[in-house]
Amino acid sequence: IIQKAGFWVTCNPAKNSEGGGTIGGEMLGLRKNLTLAKQLQVPDMSRAHGFFMRCKGMTLFIGVVYLHNGQGLDTSANREVLEELGSFLRSLNCPYIIYGDWQNLPEDLAGTGWPEYVHGTVVVASHTTHTCTSGFGRIIDFLLVSTTIAGQITAWLELGVPWGPHRGIGV
Repeated sequence: IIQKAGFWVTCNPAKNSEGGGTIGGEMLGLRKNLTLAKQLQVPDMSRAHGFFMRCKGMTLFIGVVYLHNGQGLDTSANREVLEELGSFLRSLNCPYIIYGDWQNLPEDLAGTGWPEYVHGTVVVASHTTHTCTSGFGRIIDFLLVSTTIAGQITAWLELGVPWGPHRGIGV
């Protein structure tokens, strides 16, 4: 449906949870009027994927990542995801925008020093009190953006998305 509405789409499907529901599942949509250079599953990672695109004469990587549900940033599972994604981001020769279901607050990720390691800046959607309506209603969905373009990026909350409990973020 989304592709028919004029979007390039890449996604990881939701997985069954121990409680009988689903967890995870990320989708990234890019308007088809923008030039798609290459769709990519980040090498050796099942929790990150995205597109390389051409925009105003430059290449940009736009991706998504999903950290392990209910786990802190210091767990071995999430450290592994961050290490793998970090190696990939540091290998890029272009700026990036990563949308993440980080499962943690923006200040928690920033406090690890990892954004600086990957030459990134945390960007939260404007006028946001929460991005996930389950549990405590926290901001756990936000962007990590290359420092070289962070000042040019504006993010906002997309309230009318057909999935839950998370909200979308527009850039």
